[in-house]
Amino acid sequence: MEIGKLARNMAVSGVCLTVKCWLNLYLIKEYGEMLKLEIDSENRTMNVEVLLKGESAPIRIHVGRYDCVTGNGNSGVVLQEISTSREWMNSLITNLHPDGLTIPMDEQIVSIVKGVL
Repeated sequence: MEIGKLARNMAVSGVCLTVKCWLNLYLIKEYGEMLKLEIDSENRTMNVEVLLKGESAPIRIHVGRYDCVTGNGNSGVVLQEISTSREWMNSLITNLHPDGLTIPMDEQIVSIVKGVL
């Protein structure tokens, strides 16, 4: 593996860990815990596993496309083409967020994520 690609993979791994920790601490803490976050920065996709409170098995989430947005007080990550391992969740996401789901984040965090991903 070339050094540039290795460095990029390490940076992406660091961003995954940082984002996972941030989400667990500030966004999903009352609902459960994110167990896994994998980001494919070349294809701009994500795979996530979350164990929600009251559930016996983790829920798998695939994001077919993500984009980082900043500015105008609307900083965050926009998730599109979302599918989960729960059929009812797929329907809920499609009905509530047909144009994608925006996860609000501090502009500084989004800028760092955007720079690496």
